Amino acid sequence: MIRAILIDDERLALLQLDRLLKEHSDVEVIGSYTDPLSAFAEVIERKPDVIFLDIHMPGLNGLQAADRIQQDLPSVEIVFVTAYDEFAVEAFELNALDYLLKPLNRGRLAKSIQRLHASLSSDSAPQPEPQDQPLIRCFGTLRVESRSGSGTEPVRWRTSKGQELFAYMLHHRERFVSKEGLIELLWPESDLKRASAQLYTTIYQVRQSLRQAHLPLEIRNVSREEGYCLALNGMAVDAEGWERDIEQLDEPKESNWREMLRLIHAYEGDYLSSAGYLWAASERERLSLLWKEKALQIGDYLRKQGQEAQAVMVYGRLLELQPYSEEAELGLLRAYAEMGERALVTAHYTDFGKRIRDELGLEVKGKLSEWYESWIHSKV
Repeated sequence: MIRAILIDDERLALLQLDRLLKEHSDVEVIGSYTDPLSAFAEVIERKPDVIFLDIHMPGLNGLQAADRIQQDLPSVEIVFVTAYDEFAVEAFELNALDYLLKPLNRGRLAKSIQRLHASLSSDSAPQPEPQDQPLIRCFGTLRVESRSGSGTEPVRWRTSKGQELFAYMLHHRERFVSKEGLIELLWPESDLKRASAQLYTTIYQVRQSLRQAHLPLEIRNVSREEGYCLALNGMAVDAEGWERDIEQLDEPKESNWREMLRLIHAYEGDYLSSAGYLWAASERERLSLLWKEKALQIGDYLRKQGQEAQAVMVYGRLLELQPYSEEAELGLLRAYAEMGERALVTAHYTDFGKRIRDELGLEVKGKLSEWYESWIHSKV
């Protein structure tokens, strides 16, 4: 039995939704509220499976309410109900299961309940216990975290040169890095004597930073002290594990799509992208292309399986990191079209065309424009 709470500032809208949900014997409405603030305590106490939440409410809108609810009860599913489709993208960014447009449609509500059943079924599967071993994260910003997400004492770098030296050593982990190479990378304008002194000082500071953070990482002198090697000593690197895991998955299918989706969401940003190190550009591009390939695969799979809301989130993330990707834009438009969101298809196609025209001086062509023209004519 799915336990639901309804929140909408319009009492008539609450009554209509309650009446429609009662047509489903597998859904039990355990509470209805016109004020989201007064509903918070009940939501936390009663722990519903799903909240049907109006977006457009005075004072605290539904998007803000959902954000607060998910902080205290991250397992609850959210289905937004709104008369305004321009909120759809923000809704999906909050990991909403679905959203419904007013006036409510019985068939569309039934599809939402089917998605809810599928989501709750996958959530009930046994999950492996997280390990608390620290993990070096390279996607987006370089940082060290525990695998359980509880956090660790942050590494405090004395200088930006120290941080880059560590990042470069991590990039070449367990391999020899010459002193000459480090000097050329970090102090190319200094004379050899001064640059050597700066290198020794920076190596010392990095070693101290790692010790103070209580990490097993070790920078060793090698090859008669002509260079260094970063020993991980059992610590894992997210990019390395992520690549290994995702390459083991072939095409998405029933047995692996949830794991593939998890790995797609685990890609928090391009490799060391926040620092923009030029020496990492090749690896950044390689991993980015791999992620894009797999994200498009899982997005297309979810869309074809009727899980358009999940597909929208995947395509949206793709466009966030690769805003000019016509493949991602095409997938997003197809998902919206299959959801019956005609206004969103038109709005997103128009916005995408304007963006690449203004920023790249190009026009939309090829498969994207052909699909859109065909879709327009099919709706006439």
